[in-house]
Amino acid sequence: MTAFPLTAHAAHGIALWDDLKYQPGFAHFDYVNPDAPKGGTLKLSVSAAFDSVTPFILKGIGAPGVAGYVYQSLMTPSYDEPQSYYPLIASSITLSADRATADLELNQTARWNDGKAITAEDVVWSFAITIEATGPHSVRFHFLDKEHRELPLIAAALPVLPKHYFCEGNDNAAGCVGFEKTTLTPPLGSGPYAVSAIEPGRSITLTRVRNYWAENLPTQKGLNNFDTIRYDVYRDDTVSLEGIKSHQFDFYEEFIARNWATSYNVPAVKSGQMIKSLIPNKIPRGMQGFIFNTRLPKFSDRRVREAIGLTLDFEWMNQTLFYGAYDRNKSFFGNTEFEAKGLPGADELTLLSPYRCHTHPSEENKQAHPQTPHSPPAGESTRSLGAAVGGNATTESPHEFASATSAPPPGGSRESAAPLQLTRTCLPESLFTTEYKVPTTDGSGIARSNLIRAQQLLDNAGWVIRDGKRVNATTGEKLTIEFLMTQRTFERVVSIMRHNLLKLGIDSTFRYIDASQYERRVEMKQFEIVSVWWNLGLFYPSTEQYLYWHSSQAAVDGSQNLSGAKSPAIDALTTAIQNAQKLDDLRAASRALDRVLTNEYYIIPHWTINAWRVAYWDQFGRPKITPAYNLGLDTWWQAAPAGTKKVGAK
Repeated sequence: MTAFPLTAHAAHGIALWDDLKYQPGFAHFDYVNPDAPKGGTLKLSVSAAFDSVTPFILKGIGAPGVAGYVYQSLMTPSYDEPQSYYPLIASSITLSADRATADLELNQTARWNDGKAITAEDVVWSFAITIEATGPHSVRFHFLDKEHRELPLIAAALPVLPKHYFCEGNDNAAGCVGFEKTTLTPPLGSGPYAVSAIEPGRSITLTRVRNYWAENLPTQKGLNNFDTIRYDVYRDDTVSLEGIKSHQFDFYEEFIARNWATSYNVPAVKSGQMIKSLIPNKIPRGMQGFIFNTRLPKFSDRRVREAIGLTLDFEWMNQTLFYGAYDRNKSFFGNTEFEAKGLPGADELTLLSPYRCHTHPSEENKQAHPQTPHSPPAGESTRSLGAAVGGNATTESPHEFASATSAPPPGGSRESAAPLQLTRTCLPESLFTTEYKVPTTDGSGIARSNLIRAQQLLDNAGWVIRDGKRVNATTGEKLTIEFLMTQRTFERVVSIMRHNLLKLGIDSTFRYIDASQYERRVEMKQFEIVSVWWNLGLFYPSTEQYLYWHSSQAAVDGSQNLSGAKSPAIDALTTAIQNAQKLDDLRAASRALDRVLTNEYYIIPHWTINAWRVAYWDQFGRPKITPAYNLGLDTWWQAAPAGTKKVGAK
């Protein structure tokens, strides 16, 4: 693998680990039709009402399409290979042998859409990092962290902004567009499209730039074929579904299994006017799930998080709600070589052992397997969960019942004077001795074994039953949960969990808010449980893991550390991932991180599918090849009016 040269020389592209697929002088990407006709309109839907066309600041909700179609980066990725970048604004890259610097030559034909040349000054002004102009059309990045392998790719992928348009940062000058301000003034970019119309809160229209400077670059041939792209705001998924069926817009990706199975039995699909297509892909699935905000004291104990996760009955939901469409998520790096499996190997143990919990054997066993409740203080009582869920404990199969009722640990007792206090900064023994597995049920809808286990975890964590409610044994605070969602369809899923939570004495609510409110709440970390998807399409873990999980990000507004995780072990592992210089080192650190995240129960895993479910009206041409890692909608073209046979290749 020669992703980085041993000696400095100019290259036409850069890859993180593997060799580049496309060699110097390539004509175009394999997954495009270089002769695709231009013209027509693509109408799309979005769920968030936007209030700004500046997508790079925390203020406001950015308009769709602007980041990808209006602004461009120095280099651009391909859709059929992992983390590889090729020329766009930059025509070549030279990485020094020690990776301390990267020199990029700019394409001297690169232009802003007002006709002005893109210069080194624009690039330097765009990046608030160590960078210098080495000529009118060349820049040099200086990397203080030479061990961070991905930095050159991050630099190549950052958007370049027009210095003269933003008045060189002088926001107060007359006629200036302040970069830090939300605005609906159409922005100046260098991309294939420009904003031509905005209806605040309702729609945004992009128009293809005539004589687009990069149209004939190998990385741009066959792309950006529609004259117009319009995004309309639909704040409700149900309305969006009706919108595609009535041809209010042209293309729709369906994320709801029930809709896919039952809601497209309409005349347009039967006649072939609208295409319903399941398109397989090889995208790494990552982890979708509910995430806990551990900044809240009630979620700071891993036993509480594990207990709440046991109320999600995937087998029943998949059978009853999802029409058997999904597999369960079980790893943050699912479908890749970085997924943790079995017990930690020697390379992982080297990284994990310094953070292993060291306690008295009996206490350690209780921390790793808190399966027996402590005696409640005077005046409190524990409820028989067997009665709550129906049936008798003796009716459980032996292996299921054994998982919930183990013998007392050596030297220990089933009754303790006070709940155990877990140390958040060390790793439980179970991580080293027991392979992580997502909870399962028999699919009957009665998850009794899991709820018994959940009850015992909560009791051991100091949350006991008092007057039928789960309360903190010390403070009397009730344990309640709010699920904050921006998709109404999650209500069906959450209702099953709420039913099981109630059996544990936990009151819960489902709160639906629109996408803009949701985004603000999440940015400010004002939530209890939300739904998130990590690492979708990620081939090689890197800097993003630091942003998701490192303790330095936990208190930063707008940060991606949504869980509020603060763990020396996670800090060390995310740093090791960033600094890995060999694939073996990256594998070990990533698998170890995967193991820590799953065993700490920051998330309640959801479900996944390795295909796109799309519905679109029969008016498009498509290239013969669909790239393995991107649907490639920007490679499609207008082939015929809706309702007629496509004349383009498929």
